[in-house]
Formats: sequence, structure tokens, C-alpha cells
Amino acid sequence: MSESPVTGRPGQGIVTSEPLSQVRVLTRLIQREPETPVYYVLRGEEFLARGHIAQARADFETAQRLAETLAAQSDWGYLYQAYGDRAAAGLRCCGADD
Repeated sequence: MSESPVTGRPGQGIVTSEPLSQVRVLTRLIQREPETPVYYVLRGEEFLARGHIAQARADFETAQRLAETLAAQSDWGYLYQAYGDRAAAGLRCCGADD
């Protein structure tokens, strides 16, 4: 069985043989669940890995905003905080202030 692992480091993205297939999958997930920050983080990492800095930055900023809001409202706030932290790391890789 072959899986496409998600790396723990921003900028590496998801390993796949089809360059934009993961972006397409994540875009569909975002369309279905636009308030889920992890999808933006993962898609941002995909964009960053492919050198699409503007798209990556936009996704990381969205993920960070959503994660902050959800962390404040949820009993699972630490999980959303982790998404926000990962988005902030992605923004640093984009050369943006977090």
C-alpha cells in the first residue's frame, strides 16, 4: 500500500507522483468545508513546495485566522493552536511576518 505522507516541515508538501493532484483534492475539501484550517495549511504547504508563494501565503493567512477563532471557541483549542502554529511557520517560509 502506498501513501502520500504529509511532512512535518513547511515547504515540503505532500509527496505525490502527480504534481497538482493534492492541490486539487485539498481545494475540493476546502470548497466543502471552508472553515477547516488544516486544509488551508496543507494546501499552503503544497503551494509553497511548488514555489507558488502568493497562493501559499493566502492559504496560511486564512488557516491562521480560522485556527485562532476556532481555538478560542473549542474544547479542542490546542489542536487548532497547532494548526495556527503550522500556518505561522509556513508564513515565515513565505517571507511574511506572522
